[in-house]
Amino acid sequence: RVIVSSPGQMTSIQRTGSDTPLEEIVASLEPSYDLLVAEGFKNSTSPKVMVLSSEPISPSPHNVIALVGRGEVKENLPRYTFDQLDLLADQIQGQLLPQKTSPSP
Repeated sequence: RVIVSSPGQMTSIQRTGSDTPLEEIVASLEPSYDLLVAEGFKNSTSPKVMVLSSEPISPSPHNVIALVGRGEVKENLPRYTFDQLDLLADQIQGQLLPQKTSPSP
């Protein structure tokens, strides 16, 4: 295990024998995390935002909730440009994150 530290931040790197399934990564996190952003894992059942490029993604991942970029796809999903990531964040917050309620007076 490697720990990297600098003023105001710290991270650690842990070697694994193979690719760790996304579900195992999620299970290892503290419950205080609201959102995990991970690249890859197209075979996971977790909701996904697909970033489009000129190269087609095959096979197409399941459970895609939004598209970002200009690539060609047949899915009828919300689509954003890289200048509209604030709108994507709004969709993710409304669709995936638990709504926090204010305490009763």
